[in-house]
Amino acid sequence: METKTVALRPEHLVDEVSRLLTIVALPGDDALAVEELVAKLPGILSELDASGLPITLVHGDFHPGNWRSDGTNRAIVDWADSFVGHPATDIQRLRGWMPQAKGDHAVEVWSAAWKRRILDSEPFRALQPMTVLGRLVGAVMYQRFLENIEPDERIYHADDAQTELQAAVEAMRACGW
Repeated sequence: METKTVALRPEHLVDEVSRLLTIVALPGDDALAVEELVAKLPGILSELDASGLPITLVHGDFHPGNWRSDGTNRAIVDWADSFVGHPATDIQRLRGWMPQAKGDHAVEVWSAAWKRRILDSEPFRALQPMTVLGRLVGAVMYQRFLENIEPDERIYHADDAQTELQAAVEAMRACGW
């Protein structure tokens, strides 16, 4: 049986988001705003790359509901959305699930761990571009999910890719790009 490795590396986002624009119906000027974002992706990706973090295995749906502990042993579960990509994807996803103080603490722990592993890296530098790129990754992942689920389930997620694209545009503007 052949196994396919799923990859969603940052440099794939231009093509993936361009493909989404042919599939996802965006209202009003949203399509133009996403096209503007696609044009700015090389600069945003450059900033992400400047953090010095490597491409790794990414959980893809990293949040408190996807880990287990008995107080001693810990396990991360539900790897169905995993892919090869940028590690800041997971911390950005986790941050969105947590109250601000806990999210900030998680970022500190994550950053310190990367800094110990790769001394000349700048993990914090990956966070701002990932506020935009994480939403684009989410849009791509939701669209892939929609393309592979049964029709009766589509109603629950039909607008997810569109919502993530719109959030990416908002994040781009909030970052001043």
